[in-house]
Amino acid sequence: TNLTDQAQKCRVRIETQSETLHQRLTLEPEATKRIELRLPLPEELPDDKAQKQTIRVLAWSDSYATYDLRWLTMAPLISLPQGGGGELQRPSLTLGRNRWQGPDDLSGSFTVPTDEHAMRFDIHVTDDMLHTAGLDSPQYGDSVELYLDLRSHDQQGLPVWGPEVVCMQIVPPTTPEGEAQWTTLDAPWEGMPEMAVTGQLRDDGYSITVVVPLPEDAPQLIGFDIGVNDADGPEGRETQMMWAGTKDNYLDASNFAAVTMKKTPASAVRITIR
Repeated sequence: TNLTDQAQKCRVRIETQSETLHQRLTLEPEATKRIELRLPLPEELPDDKAQKQTIRVLAWSDSYATYDLRWLTMAPLISLPQGGGGELQRPSLTLGRNRWQGPDDLSGSFTVPTDEHAMRFDIHVTDDMLHTAGLDSPQYGDSVELYLDLRSHDQQGLPVWGPEVVCMQIVPPTTPEGEAQWTTLDAPWEGMPEMAVTGQLRDDGYSITVVVPLPEDAPQLIGFDIGVNDADGPEGRETQMMWAGTKDNYLDASNFAAVTMKKTPASAVRITIR
């Protein structure tokens, strides 16, 4: 948009990792010109990992210049009416790649079953040596991290955390009769749903189930991600896996996957521009 009282000869440049557009134009006073750049998007996300690319826009004339920077993120999407799930394997490793001894050392899978009233995450972790830490620092022992972005639709995908972005840190039981324990990375916010967490030891590791009740006015899209930590002894965490995001999930919520309350095609992905 030309906000001046004189015609402006302008140049516009749009850059992404895969495409570049460079255009010259003349804008009359108060005139607006729409410029489009179509980006090819992948038909699927390899290994269900979120993909991010930078979009830079520069517009300038002899007298003025303006600049904008955005990030386009594509992440997995699960339809709650249809159910879905995923696996955590070697491509999911975010810490300790050189110390990982294979799927028996650490791997996992999860499902999100169809449910009208709640999101239920059934998480199964394969771990050949269980060693947990206390609730003051559960991430340094065997544990599950469930990230939830419970913000409104227009806030979904923002990188900066807010009170309604939650990281549940869940410690599995250490005996057949024991119970899972959990805390949150930050102090719980006042309106946080009352989530139910259960855990069970298995011959090859452990299982965790988390039930998140959905109010009638629940957002149509809820961000989430699942991570697992592994410690084979008192030295602390050796490896970590994240399904969709990165080791910086605790700082950046833009790489989360999402659960949608609508039916979607099997190839659907979550796309945000922030």
